[in-house]
Amino acid sequence: MLEIIAFCCGALVMVLEMVGARVLAPHVGTSAVVWTSLIGVVLACLSVGAWLGGRLADRHLSRRGLAFILTGASLGSALAAGTHRLVGEALSVAITDIHLAAVACALGILALPALCCGMISPYIIRLRIRDVATSGATVGRLYALSTAGSIVGTFLGGFVLISFFASGTILWGVALGLLLLSLPAEPSRPWGRLGLVLLLLLLAVWDRQFRRTEGPLMVESPYNCMLIH
Repeated sequence: MLEIIAFCCGALVMVLEMVGARVLAPHVGTSAVVWTSLIGVVLACLSVGAWLGGRLADRHLSRRGLAFILTGASLGSALAAGTHRLVGEALSVAITDIHLAAVACALGILALPALCCGMISPYIIRLRIRDVATSGATVGRLYALSTAGSIVGTFLGGFVLISFFASGTILWGVALGLLLLSLPAEPSRPWGRLGLVLLLLLLAVWDRQFRRTEGPLMVESPYNCMLIH
């Protein structure tokens, strides 16, 4: 099961990054500056998350800990889904330099879920290692699965999801996916997380309806995304 979680998390991280470009577009555009900021911020947060996840795994290693990390990543994605317009508009208005604005928007929207997602791989690796003599094979297998998931997530996000679903809907989907993965990570006492699944579903529906009736209209196509005031 840990191998499946590693694969799926690799895919969801790349879906998060791909849709990140869409949620930044109405505020700072889609130039090379924006893509550079997005990729740099996500990689930095994944790096910090990997360091934190490794330290946490050495101190408090348990399946419950993995479920806690997955839940945190889910809530971070849900927060991004619910606040990306507000954060993007506020930061892009407050910061006039496009380089700083792009970095600030990427940090404000994606830092928390990316950091939590970065914690997952080292924690899973530490859970799976049973024998130092085979630890190299274990690390290689799990990193390969995570990378394979990232490849799938890249094409899934860029070719399929963006063509059929709104950015906010995809972010809510990532949040639900991460939360559902926490259930097999730690099957005992699932009721709190099942309650969170229901809550996220309700919030996603409410958010979708609210966006249709309040505030600027967000128009999305398979090629771009913009706000109409």
